[in-house]
Amino acid sequence: MFSAENIVVLGAGKSGVGAAVLAQKKGKNVFVSDASSITLEYKSILNNYDIKWEENGHSDFILDKAIKHLNEAIKIQTNCNNRILA
Repeated sequence: MFSAENIVVLGAGKSGVGAAVLAQKKGKNVFVSDASSITLEYKSILNNYDIKWEENGHSDFILDKAIKHLNEAIKIQTNCNNRILA
């Protein structure tokens, strides 16, 4: 089953960094990955909250884990007859 103790945020723009900070404040282990470069402002925020990050591409490990958990979430939503909007 999916565990929300480890959070990977794909995208280090305003929303991604905000989500990462909120998750960190809630006691989660957070990692941020961005396909492009991360601005100095957002790097500073991530560093201030001790959030690990990568830029200029997603590592294969991150993509594999994200896809695995997304598939699990889809199965859960499907079993509950909920609709997923993407």
